[in-house]
Amino acid sequence: MTNSNNDFDFESFKQAAIKGLYEGKPLTGEDGLFAPLLNHFLKSALEGEMTNHLLETRQRNKTAEMERPLSRLKVVQD
Repeated sequence: MTNSNNDFDFESFKQAAIKGLYEGKPLTGEDGLFAPLLNHFLKSALEGEMTNHLLETRQRNKTAEMERPLSRLKVVQD
C-alpha cells in the first residue's frame, strides 16, 4: 500500500478496504482493515515530531554557540 517514495497509496488502501468489507474482515485490530492507514498516520506524525524537535534543538544550539563567545569577553576599564 506504499509506493517507492514511501507515500501512502490511498487508492490501493481504499480498494483493499472495500474488498475487505465485502469479505467481512474486521475494521480494527492488528490485522484490521484500518491498520495500514493508522500505521501510516502514526509513523508520519512521529517523523514530523522528530524532525521538528531536531530542528529546534539545532537552532537552540546555534543560538547558544553565538552567545558563548560574548560571555567570555572581559571589560577592561582604564
